[in-house]
Amino acid sequence: MFFGGSKEPESVAIENLAPVLRDEFNRKLSRLESKAAGIVTGIASSVKDFVAACDAFRNLEKEPDLEYVRTTSSTHVKDQKNSYSNLLSRMISNDTKEDARYETIYDRYYEVVQRTGAFLNDILKANAQFKMVLDAYPNDLNKFKKSFSSIEVQWRMLKAELEARNMDFKEYHETLGKIQALMALIDEAKTIESALAELEGAPQHAVKKEEVEGLAGKIASIRSQEQAINRKISEVNSEIGILIHTIEKPARKHDYLSLYKPKLTPLLDDPSSLRNEDKYSEFYKQIGEINGEVEKGTIAVKNMSEVRDALEKILEGRLKSMLDEVTDLESNKLPLDAELRDLERMKHEMENLLHGNSQRESALAEMRNRSVRVKEDIGKIRSAVEGLFERYYKRRIRVAL
Repeated sequence: MFFGGSKEPESVAIENLAPVLRDEFNRKLSRLESKAAGIVTGIASSVKDFVAACDAFRNLEKEPDLEYVRTTSSTHVKDQKNSYSNLLSRMISNDTKEDARYETIYDRYYEVVQRTGAFLNDILKANAQFKMVLDAYPNDLNKFKKSFSSIEVQWRMLKAELEARNMDFKEYHETLGKIQALMALIDEAKTIESALAELEGAPQHAVKKEEVEGLAGKIASIRSQEQAINRKISEVNSEIGILIHTIEKPARKHDYLSLYKPKLTPLLDDPSSLRNEDKYSEFYKQIGEINGEVEKGTIAVKNMSEVRDALEKILEGRLKSMLDEVTDLESNKLPLDAELRDLERMKHEMENLLHGNSQRESALAEMRNRSVRVKEDIGKIRSAVEGLFERYYKRRIRVAL
């Protein structure tokens, strides 16, 4: 009798890999669920307090204090007060939509963080737009301030809880990517096998012109999709360029003033380098310093309003989101490139068959070689998936193909 033998790996069908992975990921985030659920409940409660404060402020009959307001018309201030209250009501209405269904715990709370952050930012913009109202009712905003502060504090808590799980999310995303790659390879293997069976069993001259034209149509469609992605990448890069160009002069002044710090200008000269997390972190830090210098008047430029707007967009994450969007768009192009190469290869092979039986055996040999390479890749990716499950989730599995 043998003792201490390891447990046999659990067999998991290829189509069940993604659901099993989601279950493991959610199990790993169970502590996040217990913490985040309470925070989200607190945010919802604070939003209700904010709604109550908004209603109370809207119904306030008190005359405005015009001592520090640049107007002599209390009627105008009251009209602005109503506009401000109505704007806040619309923001609240937009924010309190029903939650969608999410595949993972992380996805659900990430959406809450994004939506709440946008809500807080919109309120700050509204306050800046209606500063006259706030100045005219300085003693009637305590409930607003208290509920807003409560939302913000809990939002930061939830954000911190998510950030603490960034590594877990990266591990999940890495494993899911391998699963998707494995499924794509299996589909390709089936397509090749089907094509091989058809070519091997087909008589000479069996390929029809219409089949080649059908492939040409698919190729044209994929090229059209790639062109649309390229246009979008170009548009986003253009917007990035405009944002970078706007802050170029204050950045150079900042570099001149900050003699002992890493220079910001080289990063602006190559915006694509900002897709590196460390470089972006340094860039973001110095943008915050520039913003402070602009506010203090240490740095002054002619187009100050455009510079302030550009700095605000960067500090609010607009540049980061555009850089991430370019990365995502480029990633979206990769499977299209692969599919296009395969379709063009198949079209070329079929054209060869159309134009002469002499190339038929060559095309079959190439397809057989490709089939062997795909099967080898399947074996490698399969092992990688099994290894990631054991490494990240302590679960030994065997992928059943």
